[in-house]
Amino acid sequence: MNKLSVAIIAILLAIIAAMGWFFFLRGSVTPADDGRTAILLKPSDRNVLLTEMRGFLEAIQAIIAATEEGDMKTVRETAKKVGTVNMAEIPPSLMRALPAEFRSMGFDTHAQFRKLAEDVAAGKGRDHIYKALAEVMNNCVTCHAGYRADPDTGQ
Repeated sequence: MNKLSVAIIAILLAIIAAMGWFFFLRGSVTPADDGRTAILLKPSDRNVLLTEMRGFLEAIQAIIAATEEGDMKTVRETAKKVGTVNMAEIPPSLMRALPAEFRSMGFDTHAQFRKLAEDVAAGKGRDHIYKALAEVMNNCVTCHAGYRADPDTGQ
């Protein structure tokens, strides 16, 4: 292979890497007027994302209520359910729009719920549950402090 071929291959690889960063790692984002990052989403993707976040909040409420009642079965089942991610149900367009850090926090939140379900199954009690929920809520607070879901107006 001559030097020109190597240079062309290197340039093409750099272009592909830049496109990968722009389209997959960066997501569809813009700086928002409130200092956060606005994630620009088409309406159907925005609805999926907001439904997912409401599901986290509903699960936290259900886990707190079940913990207060001593209903560890419900705590475990609720945490396991919200901890499960079915990638086939997530629209590819939504995954492309979300920046890598946001996706990472989302997957970590699901993982924390799965871990909570495992911990409850192993006999961990009330104090552990509340500590685990506080950690989950750290992701929620961090996410909402840094991002907002805006409609993509195509402008």
